[in-house]
Amino acid sequence: MLSGQLIYLDSAATALKPRSVINAVSAFYETSTGAISRAGHSVSERATTKFEAARARVAGFVGARPDQIVFTLNASDAILRVAEGLDLAPDDEVIVSAMEHHSNLLPWRQAARVVTVGIDANGMIDLDALRKAITPRTRLIAVTAASNVSGAVQPVADIAEIARAAGILLLIDAAQMAGHLPLSMAEMGCTFCTFSGHKMLGPSGIGVLAMSDEGAAILQARRHGGGTVEYVGPTHFVQKTGPEAFEMGSPNAEGAVGLGAAVDYLEGIGVNRIAAHVATLAETLRAGIAAIPAFAMPFAPGRKNTGIVTFVPRSEMNLGQMAEILSDSYQISLRHGHHCAQPFYQHVGAEPALRASLHLYNTLDDVTAFLGALSDIAVFCKP
Repeated sequence: MLSGQLIYLDSAATALKPRSVINAVSAFYETSTGAISRAGHSVSERATTKFEAARARVAGFVGARPDQIVFTLNASDAILRVAEGLDLAPDDEVIVSAMEHHSNLLPWRQAARVVTVGIDANGMIDLDALRKAITPRTRLIAVTAASNVSGAVQPVADIAEIARAAGILLLIDAAQMAGHLPLSMAEMGCTFCTFSGHKMLGPSGIGVLAMSDEGAAILQARRHGGGTVEYVGPTHFVQKTGPEAFEMGSPNAEGAVGLGAAVDYLEGIGVNRIAAHVATLAETLRAGIAAIPAFAMPFAPGRKNTGIVTFVPRSEMNLGQMAEILSDSYQISLRHGHHCAQPFYQHVGAEPALRASLHLYNTLDDVTAFLGALSDIAVFCKP
């Protein structure tokens, strides 16, 4: 973790790393730097063992089998793998919500026709609109488990029931859910689940694509190279099966090991305990911001939230300057802008905003200090 007096409120962008994750990556470099699955020497075997053990740990974290877990660069890369591998036609339809991160929108625009459903007054995906949006051309529903702007946790199980009844596939972008609330492929009822390591206390450069058996049977690997093939002849090749078919080149083995250590850390504390802690802090933070007339919160937080509070000044003020003041004068780190979700801002008619996102390492003292800083700044942005 970072040390000193810093108050870190940007976990929705990337989370801080516990010492056990740092140590796991360092130990891998020191004792196991070898190419996995491609040599018979002891270092390579040790690296392979750690890499596959990490896959098993991640599989257990989402209630899947190891052969259902593909390591990717991040959640964005995992979503792209699905968009590439479903053989979508230009007139096929993919349903998304108005709150999606750009990474769960742009790949579908490149592959098929995107249909967007709205958000209700509680910050939830409109399930009636979702049902009505399904047509004979609908191939997939692709929605977030929790918004990276509002933090609102979505009714994934209900969405899965709608997809199942219509006989269509479901992708859940769980980048903001992983590490905040329990993840279960079975309970979500999804075909594909994607998330990033760096948002759940793990290293950057490692992500996960989890697939149901149906998803694994349907999805085609479209990127080929070393490690993905059994045989290459003059004119053809034989592709491997399982996760290896998707993991071309030398994988980020140290990242996978670090992610496995992050899973150990999260489960050691208890994800439900983390959720309860963050919920208490977020409720206090929302109440505190609501009491400052200079600020408004344009996004509904949902019935359950991952600890994200997004707010705007009621008068014109440069958000970048506000973020700099908070950082330089108060040692508070948070994010400003559209948060890679410009259509969501347009949907609710909101201007760019400041986003504070909490995690397990934040405390009530952090929230109190942040609210004090906002009260100081409020004199410069009176309505």
